[in-house]
Amino acid sequence: MIVILYVFLVAFIVITFSLTKRISHPVFVFGMLWVTIITFSLLGLYNLNKVSESTYYLLFIGIFSFLFGVVGASAIKGNFKKMRLKPLNNTIKKETPLHINWRMAYIVLFISIFGTSILFFSTLKYLLSGYSLMQIHNLFYGYGEDTKLMSDTMNAIISWISVPCLYVSISVLIVSFFEKNAKKLFSIFTIISMLFYLFGNASRIMIIILLFSTIVIYECYHGKIDIKLKRKTRRLLFFGVIIFLILMIARRSNNPNKVNSIYAYLTLPVNLFDYWVSNFKLNDLLHTYGGGYMFGIISWINWFTSKIGLELPIYTVVSQYVINTQNIWVNVFPGRSYNAFCTMFYYFYFDFGVIGIILGCYIYGWICYLVYYKSIIEKNRKMLLMYLLVVQTILFSFIRWQFGTANFIVEIVMTYLIIRGKEKKMN
Repeated sequence: MIVILYVFLVAFIVITFSLTKRISHPVFVFGMLWVTIITFSLLGLYNLNKVSESTYYLLFIGIFSFLFGVVGASAIKGNFKKMRLKPLNNTIKKETPLHINWRMAYIVLFISIFGTSILFFSTLKYLLSGYSLMQIHNLFYGYGEDTKLMSDTMNAIISWISVPCLYVSISVLIVSFFEKNAKKLFSIFTIISMLFYLFGNASRIMIIILLFSTIVIYECYHGKIDIKLKRKTRRLLFFGVIIFLILMIARRSNNPNKVNSIYAYLTLPVNLFDYWVSNFKLNDLLHTYGGGYMFGIISWINWFTSKIGLELPIYTVVSQYVINTQNIWVNVFPGRSYNAFCTMFYYFYFDFGVIGIILGCYIYGWICYLVYYKSIIEKNRKMLLMYLLVVQTILFSFIRWQFGTANFIVEIVMTYLIIRGKEKKMN
Protein backbone atom coordinates (compact mmCIF):
# COMPACT_ATOMS: atom_id res chain seq x y z
CA MET A 1 0.00 0.00 0.00
CA ILE A 2 2.85 2.38 0.84
CA VAL A 3 4.42 1.71 -2.57
CA ILE A 4 1.10 2.45 -4.32
CA LEU A 5 0.73 5.75 -2.45
CA TYR A 6 4.34 6.61 -3.28
CA VAL A 7 3.76 5.96 -7.00
CA PHE A 8 0.57 8.08 -6.96
CA LEU A 9 2.45 10.94 -5.29
CA VAL A 10 5.27 10.89 -7.84
CA ALA A 11 2.73 10.72 -10.70
CA PHE A 12 0.83 13.72 -9.25
CA ILE A 13 4.00 15.79 -9.14
CA VAL A 14 5.10 14.78 -12.65
CA ILE A 15 1.66 15.62 -14.12
CA THR A 16 1.59 18.99 -12.35
CA PHE A 17 5.07 19.87 -13.59
CA SER A 18 4.19 18.82 -17.14
CA LEU A 19 1.20 21.21 -17.01
CA THR A 20 2.88 24.18 -15.35
CA LYS A 21 6.54 23.84 -16.36
CA ARG A 22 7.30 25.71 -13.12
CA ILE A 23 9.40 24.51 -10.22
CA SER A 24 7.97 27.43 -8.22
CA HIS A 25 4.52 25.79 -8.19
CA PRO A 26 3.60 24.77 -4.60
CA VAL A 27 2.82 21.20 -5.69
CA PHE A 28 6.31 20.80 -7.13
CA VAL A 29 8.13 22.43 -4.20
CA PHE A 30 6.19 20.62 -1.47
CA GLY A 31 5.85 17.35 -3.35
CA MET A 32 9.50 17.01 -4.33
CA LEU A 33 10.65 17.85 -0.81
CA TRP A 34 8.53 15.10 0.73
CA VAL A 35 9.17 12.56 -2.01
CA THR A 36 12.89 13.00 -1.33
CA ILE A 37 12.41 12.66 2.44
CA ILE A 38 10.23 9.54 2.16
CA THR A 39 12.59 7.98 -0.40
CA PHE A 40 15.62 8.43 1.87
CA SER A 41 13.69 7.13 4.87
CA LEU A 42 12.49 4.01 3.04
CA LEU A 43 16.11 3.18 2.11
CA GLY A 44 16.87 2.64 5.81
CA LEU A 45 20.65 3.13 5.53
CA TYR A 46 23.13 3.34 8.44
CA ASN A 47 20.88 1.09 10.59
CA LEU A 48 18.22 3.78 10.68
CA ASN A 49 15.47 3.14 13.22
CA LYS A 50 12.43 1.45 11.71
CA VAL A 51 9.27 3.50 11.34
CA SER A 52 5.77 2.05 11.72
CA GLU A 53 3.57 1.80 8.63
CA SER A 54 0.91 3.91 10.34
CA THR A 55 3.38 6.83 10.42
CA TYR A 56 3.91 6.61 6.66
CA TYR A 57 0.13 6.54 6.18
CA LEU A 58 -0.21 9.71 8.27
CA LEU A 59 2.47 11.39 6.14
CA PHE A 60 0.78 10.40 2.89
CA ILE A 61 -2.59 11.58 4.25
CA GLY A 62 -1.05 14.97 5.03
CA ILE A 63 0.80 15.28 1.72
CA PHE A 64 -2.23 14.34 -0.40
CA SER A 65 -4.47 16.66 1.67
CA PHE A 66 -2.07 19.50 0.83
CA LEU A 67 -2.14 18.59 -2.87
CA PHE A 68 -5.96 18.38 -2.90
CA GLY A 69 -6.04 21.77 -1.18
CA VAL A 70 -3.96 23.23 -4.02
CA VAL A 71 -6.20 21.61 -6.65
CA GLY A 72 -9.34 22.78 -4.81
CA ALA A 73 -8.12 26.39 -4.71
CA SER A 74 -7.11 26.14 -8.37
CA ALA A 75 -10.54 24.84 -9.39
CA ILE A 76 -12.39 27.53 -7.40
CA LYS A 77 -10.24 30.20 -9.04
CA GLY A 78 -11.29 28.80 -12.42
CA ASN A 79 -7.63 28.30 -13.13
CA PHE A 80 -7.49 24.50 -13.31
CA LYS A 81 -7.47 24.56 -17.10
CA LYS A 82 -4.95 27.40 -17.10
CA MET A 83 -2.32 25.60 -15.06
CA ARG A 84 -0.01 25.67 -18.07
CA LEU A 85 1.40 29.16 -17.55
CA LYS A 86 2.11 31.35 -20.53
CA PRO A 87 5.36 33.27 -21.07
CA LEU A 88 5.83 36.35 -18.91
CA ASN A 89 5.05 38.80 -21.71
CA ASN A 90 1.71 37.07 -22.39
CA THR A 91 0.13 37.31 -18.96
CA ILE A 92 -3.43 36.72 -17.85
CA LYS A 93 -3.71 40.18 -16.32
CA LYS A 94 -1.71 43.35 -16.61
CA GLU A 95 1.31 43.21 -14.36
CA THR A 96 0.99 45.01 -11.02
CA PRO A 97 4.35 46.62 -10.20
CA LEU A 98 6.14 46.19 -6.91
CA HIS A 99 6.56 49.35 -4.84
CA ILE A 100 8.84 48.95 -1.87
CA ASN A 101 8.53 51.19 1.15
CA TRP A 102 12.27 51.73 1.46
CA ARG A 103 12.07 53.62 4.73
CA MET A 104 10.36 50.65 6.32
CA ALA A 105 12.80 48.30 4.61
CA TYR A 106 15.74 50.17 6.17
CA ILE A 107 14.09 50.04 9.62
CA VAL A 108 13.68 46.28 9.25
CA LEU A 109 17.30 45.97 8.14
CA PHE A 110 18.50 48.03 11.14
CA ILE A 111 16.61 45.72 13.54
CA SER A 112 18.20 42.78 11.77
CA ILE A 113 21.78 44.00 11.92
CA PHE A 114 21.38 45.08 15.55
CA GLY A 115 20.76 41.48 16.62
CA THR A 116 23.10 39.73 14.21
CA SER A 117 26.03 41.98 15.13
CA ILE A 118 25.58 41.08 18.82
CA LEU A 119 25.44 37.41 17.83
CA PHE A 120 28.56 37.82 15.69
CA PHE A 121 30.69 39.36 18.45
CA SER A 122 29.42 36.87 21.03
CA THR A 123 30.41 34.03 18.71
CA LEU A 124 33.80 35.60 18.02
CA LYS A 125 34.49 35.76 21.75
CA TYR A 126 33.78 32.04 22.18
CA LEU A 127 35.76 31.10 19.07
CA LEU A 128 38.80 32.90 20.44
CA SER A 129 38.28 30.93 23.67
CA GLY A 130 38.65 27.65 21.77
CA TYR A 131 35.02 26.69 21.07
CA SER A 132 34.02 25.15 17.72
CA LEU A 133 31.11 26.48 15.63
CA MET A 134 29.15 23.33 16.47
CA GLN A 135 29.60 23.96 20.20
CA ILE A 136 28.60 27.62 19.78
CA HIS A 137 25.50 26.55 17.86
CA ASN A 138 24.56 24.33 20.81
CA LEU A 139 25.24 27.21 23.22
CA PHE A 140 22.88 29.46 21.23
CA TYR A 141 20.03 26.95 21.55
CA GLY A 142 21.03 25.75 25.03
CA TYR A 143 21.55 22.13 23.95
CA GLY A 144 23.12 20.21 26.81
CA GLU A 145 25.29 23.11 27.95
CA ASP A 146 25.60 24.63 31.41
CA THR A 147 26.36 28.06 29.96
CA LYS A 148 24.55 29.98 27.25
CA LEU A 149 25.83 32.14 24.44
CA MET A 150 23.86 35.13 25.71
CA SER A 151 21.05 36.04 28.08
CA ASP A 152 17.52 34.70 27.56
CA THR A 153 16.26 38.22 26.80
CA MET A 154 18.87 38.86 24.12
CA ASN A 155 18.38 35.38 22.70
CA ALA A 156 14.63 36.06 22.42
CA ILE A 157 15.21 39.44 20.72
CA ILE A 158 17.52 37.85 18.15
CA SER A 159 15.39 34.75 17.53
CA TRP A 160 11.95 36.39 17.62
CA ILE A 161 12.71 39.74 15.99
CA SER A 162 16.16 40.23 14.45
CA VAL A 163 16.40 36.94 12.52
CA PRO A 164 12.87 37.30 11.05
CA CYS A 165 13.83 40.82 9.95
CA LEU A 166 16.93 39.36 8.31
CA TYR A 167 14.81 36.89 6.32
CA VAL A 168 12.57 39.75 5.19
CA SER A 169 15.59 41.88 4.21
CA ILE A 170 17.00 38.99 2.16
CA SER A 171 13.66 38.62 0.34
CA VAL A 172 13.56 42.35 -0.41
CA LEU A 173 17.14 42.18 -1.69
CA ILE A 174 16.38 39.26 -4.02
CA VAL A 175 13.23 40.78 -5.50
CA SER A 176 14.72 44.28 -5.87
CA PHE A 177 17.76 42.66 -7.53
CA PHE A 178 15.54 41.32 -10.32
CA GLU A 179 13.41 44.47 -10.36
CA LYS A 180 16.69 46.36 -10.97
CA ASN A 181 15.90 48.91 -8.26
CA ALA A 182 18.07 47.50 -5.47
CA LYS A 183 19.64 50.10 -3.19
CA LYS A 184 23.40 49.70 -2.91
CA LEU A 185 23.54 50.57 0.80
CA PHE A 186 20.63 48.25 1.59
CA SER A 187 22.26 45.42 -0.37
CA ILE A 188 25.63 45.79 1.36
CA PHE A 189 24.24 45.84 4.90
CA THR A 190 21.82 42.97 4.21
CA ILE A 191 24.76 40.83 3.08
CA ILE A 192 26.77 41.91 6.14
CA SER A 193 23.85 41.04 8.45
CA MET A 194 23.46 37.66 6.77
CA LEU A 195 27.18 36.89 7.10
CA PHE A 196 27.07 37.92 10.77
CA TYR A 197 24.21 35.48 11.35
CA LEU A 198 25.80 32.64 9.37
CA PHE A 199 29.04 33.12 11.29
CA GLY A 200 27.23 33.22 14.62
CA ASN A 201 24.71 30.44 14.01
CA ALA A 202 26.12 28.43 11.06
CA SER A 203 22.55 28.16 9.73
CA ARG A 204 22.35 25.97 6.64
CA ILE A 205 18.61 26.27 6.20
CA MET A 206 19.00 30.03 5.60
CA ILE A 207 21.31 29.30 2.65
CA ILE A 208 18.83 26.77 1.25
CA ILE A 209 16.01 29.32 1.50
CA LEU A 210 18.22 31.99 -0.11
CA LEU A 211 19.12 29.71 -3.03
CA PHE A 212 15.59 28.48 -3.63
CA SER A 213 14.06 31.96 -3.28
CA THR A 214 16.52 33.20 -5.90
CA ILE A 215 15.53 30.36 -8.25
CA VAL A 216 11.81 31.12 -7.75
CA ILE A 217 12.19 34.83 -8.51
CA TYR A 218 14.58 34.11 -11.39
CA GLU A 219 11.94 31.85 -12.91
CA CYS A 220 9.29 34.52 -12.41
CA TYR A 221 11.34 37.23 -14.16
CA HIS A 222 12.95 34.92 -16.71
CA GLY A 223 11.37 36.62 -19.71
CA LYS A 224 12.49 40.10 -18.59
CA ILE A 225 16.12 39.72 -17.52
CA ASP A 226 19.13 40.19 -19.77
CA ILE A 227 22.23 38.04 -20.18
CA LYS A 228 24.25 40.17 -17.73
CA LEU A 229 21.68 39.64 -14.95
CA LYS A 230 21.52 35.92 -15.73
CA ARG A 231 25.27 35.67 -15.26
CA LYS A 232 25.07 37.50 -11.94
CA THR A 233 22.32 35.13 -10.82
CA ARG A 234 24.39 32.06 -11.68
CA ARG A 235 27.35 33.48 -9.73
CA LEU A 236 25.09 34.17 -6.75
CA LEU A 237 23.81 30.59 -6.82
CA PHE A 238 27.37 29.26 -7.15
CA PHE A 239 28.64 31.25 -4.15
CA GLY A 240 25.55 30.19 -2.20
CA VAL A 241 26.40 26.53 -2.78
CA ILE A 242 30.03 27.16 -1.73
CA ILE A 243 28.90 28.83 1.52
CA PHE A 244 26.51 25.93 2.17
CA LEU A 245 29.36 23.42 1.78
CA ILE A 246 31.60 25.48 4.08
CA LEU A 247 28.87 25.49 6.75
CA MET A 248 28.40 21.74 6.34
CA ILE A 249 32.09 21.25 7.08
CA ALA A 250 32.08 23.73 9.98
CA ARG A 251 29.05 22.04 11.59
CA ARG A 252 30.47 18.49 11.38
CA SER A 253 30.05 16.48 14.54
CA ASN A 254 32.95 14.66 16.19
CA ASN A 255 30.72 11.64 16.87
CA PRO A 256 32.63 8.50 15.78
CA ASN A 257 29.45 6.86 14.42
CA LYS A 258 29.71 8.23 10.90
CA VAL A 259 26.40 9.01 9.19
CA ASN A 260 26.19 11.10 6.06
CA SER A 261 24.82 14.43 7.31
CA ILE A 262 22.63 15.12 4.27
CA TYR A 263 21.12 11.64 4.51
CA ALA A 264 20.60 12.11 8.25
CA TYR A 265 18.72 15.41 7.93
CA LEU A 266 16.51 14.02 5.17
CA THR A 267 15.48 11.02 7.30
CA LEU A 268 15.05 12.74 10.66
CA PRO A 269 11.57 14.16 9.89
CA VAL A 270 9.96 10.73 9.41
CA ASN A 271 11.70 9.17 12.41
CA LEU A 272 11.05 12.02 14.82
CA PHE A 273 7.45 12.41 13.64
CA ASP A 274 7.01 8.68 14.32
CA TYR A 275 8.52 9.09 17.80
CA TRP A 276 6.37 12.05 18.83
CA VAL A 277 3.11 10.59 17.51
CA SER A 278 3.85 7.35 19.39
CA ASN A 279 4.69 9.38 22.51
CA PHE A 280 1.43 11.32 22.18
CA LYS A 281 -0.60 8.10 22.00
CA LEU A 282 1.37 6.32 24.72
CA ASN A 283 0.92 9.13 27.24
CA ASP A 284 -2.69 9.79 26.21
CA LEU A 285 -1.95 13.51 25.85
CA LEU A 286 -4.63 16.14 25.30
CA HIS A 287 -5.33 17.65 21.87
CA THR A 288 -5.03 21.42 21.60
CA TYR A 289 -7.82 22.07 19.08
CA GLY A 290 -6.12 24.65 16.89
CA GLY A 291 -3.52 25.83 19.39
CA GLY A 292 -0.65 24.37 17.35
CA TYR A 293 -1.94 25.82 14.08
CA MET A 294 -2.21 29.32 15.57
CA PHE A 295 0.67 29.05 18.03
CA GLY A 296 2.63 31.91 16.45
CA ILE A 297 -0.17 34.38 17.10
CA ILE A 298 -0.94 32.85 20.51
CA SER A 299 2.72 33.28 21.51
CA TRP A 300 2.60 37.02 20.92
CA ILE A 301 -0.78 37.41 22.67
CA ASN A 302 0.58 35.47 25.64
CA TRP A 303 3.70 37.65 25.69
CA PHE A 304 1.56 40.76 26.16
CA THR A 305 -0.92 39.19 28.62
CA SER A 306 1.93 37.72 30.70
CA LYS A 307 3.06 41.29 31.42
CA ILE A 308 -0.11 41.73 33.48
CA GLY A 309 0.23 38.31 35.09
CA LEU A 310 -2.19 36.44 32.81
CA GLU A 311 -0.85 33.23 31.24
CA LEU A 312 -2.98 31.68 28.50
CA PRO A 313 -3.71 28.00 29.32
CA ILE A 314 -3.54 27.02 25.62
CA TYR A 315 -0.10 28.61 25.35
CA THR A 316 1.18 26.63 28.33
CA VAL A 317 0.07 23.30 26.84
CA VAL A 318 1.25 23.90 23.27
CA SER A 319 4.56 25.43 24.32
CA GLN A 320 5.29 22.32 26.38
CA TYR A 321 4.69 20.10 23.35
CA VAL A 322 6.95 22.29 21.21
CA ILE A 323 9.68 22.67 23.86
CA ASN A 324 9.79 18.89 24.32
CA THR A 325 10.64 18.40 20.65
CA GLN A 326 13.57 20.77 21.16
CA ASN A 327 14.86 19.53 24.50
CA ILE A 328 14.40 15.77 24.14
CA TRP A 329 16.97 14.09 21.92
CA VAL A 330 15.86 10.92 20.17
CA ASN A 331 18.15 8.10 19.06
CA VAL A 332 17.67 7.80 15.27
CA PHE A 333 20.87 6.00 14.27
CA PRO A 334 22.97 3.81 16.59
CA GLY A 335 24.81 6.24 18.85
CA ARG A 336 23.33 9.31 17.12
CA SER A 337 20.55 11.37 18.66
CA TYR A 338 18.68 14.33 17.16
CA ASN A 339 15.98 16.82 18.11
CA ALA A 340 13.61 19.44 16.69
CA PHE A 341 12.61 17.83 13.36
CA CYS A 342 9.06 16.93 14.41
CA THR A 343 7.58 18.18 11.05
CA MET A 344 4.58 20.43 10.57
CA PHE A 345 2.34 17.34 10.59
CA TYR A 346 2.97 16.85 14.30
CA TYR A 347 1.51 20.29 15.07
CA PHE A 348 -1.65 19.31 13.17
CA TYR A 349 -1.70 15.93 14.90
CA PHE A 350 -1.58 17.25 18.46
CA ASP A 351 -4.32 19.71 17.48
CA PHE A 352 -6.97 17.28 16.21
CA GLY A 353 -5.27 13.95 15.51
CA VAL A 354 -5.70 12.49 12.01
CA ILE A 355 -8.50 14.97 11.24
CA GLY A 356 -6.11 17.78 12.16
CA ILE A 357 -3.59 16.54 9.60
CA ILE A 358 -6.27 16.36 6.91
CA LEU A 359 -7.82 19.78 7.60
CA GLY A 360 -4.55 21.53 8.45
CA CYS A 361 -2.79 20.40 5.28
CA TYR A 362 -5.83 21.07 3.10
CA ILE A 363 -6.16 24.67 4.35
CA TYR A 364 -2.41 25.11 4.03
CA GLY A 365 -2.59 23.95 0.39
CA TRP A 366 -5.30 26.55 -0.25
CA ILE A 367 -3.20 29.32 1.27
CA CYS A 368 -0.12 28.35 -0.74
CA TYR A 369 -1.95 28.24 -4.04
CA LEU A 370 -3.88 31.49 -3.53
CA VAL A 371 -0.66 33.41 -2.83
CA TYR A 372 0.99 31.64 -5.77
CA TYR A 373 -1.96 32.58 -8.00
CA LYS A 374 -1.80 36.24 -7.02
CA SER A 375 1.97 36.56 -7.36
CA ILE A 376 2.81 34.31 -10.31
CA ILE A 377 -0.34 33.90 -12.43
CA GLU A 378 -1.91 37.34 -11.92
CA LYS A 379 1.58 38.94 -11.90
CA ASN A 380 0.90 40.96 -8.78
CA ARG A 381 4.51 41.83 -7.95
CA LYS A 382 3.50 43.04 -4.49
CA MET A 383 2.65 39.44 -3.60
CA LEU A 384 6.07 38.12 -4.63
CA LEU A 385 7.51 38.84 -1.19
CA MET A 386 4.53 37.04 0.36
CA TYR A 387 5.08 34.05 -1.92
CA LEU A 388 8.69 33.86 -0.76
CA LEU A 389 7.26 33.53 2.75
CA VAL A 390 5.07 30.67 1.49
CA VAL A 391 8.11 28.97 -0.07
CA GLN A 392 9.88 29.37 3.27
CA THR A 393 7.03 27.61 5.11
CA ILE A 394 7.21 24.73 2.62
CA LEU A 395 10.96 24.36 3.02
CA PHE A 396 10.56 24.46 6.82
CA SER A 397 7.71 21.91 6.77
CA PHE A 398 10.08 19.01 7.40
CA ILE A 399 11.22 20.73 10.61
CA ARG A 400 8.12 22.44 12.05
CA TRP A 401 4.91 24.34 11.28
CA GLN A 402 6.32 27.76 10.44
CA PHE A 403 3.00 29.58 10.97
CA GLY A 404 3.14 28.20 14.50
CA THR A 405 6.22 30.22 15.43
CA ALA A 406 6.32 33.73 16.87
CA ASN A 407 9.21 34.78 14.62
CA PHE A 408 7.29 33.96 11.43
CA ILE A 409 4.43 36.23 12.48
CA VAL A 410 7.03 39.02 12.67
CA GLU A 411 8.10 38.17 9.09
CA ILE A 412 4.52 38.45 7.84
CA VAL A 413 3.94 41.79 9.57
CA MET A 414 7.25 43.30 8.41
CA THR A 415 6.70 42.12 4.84
CA TYR A 416 3.22 43.64 4.81
CA LEU A 417 4.55 46.98 6.08
CA ILE A 418 7.22 47.02 3.35
CA ILE A 419 4.86 46.33 0.43
CA ARG A 420 1.87 48.40 1.56
CA GLY A 421 1.27 51.83 0.10
CA LYS A 422 3.40 53.60 -2.47
CA GLU A 423 7.12 53.49 -2.87
CA LYS A 424 8.99 56.00 -0.73
CA LYS A 425 12.30 57.27 -2.00
CA MET A 426 15.24 57.69 0.34
CA ASN A 427 17.16 60.96 0.24
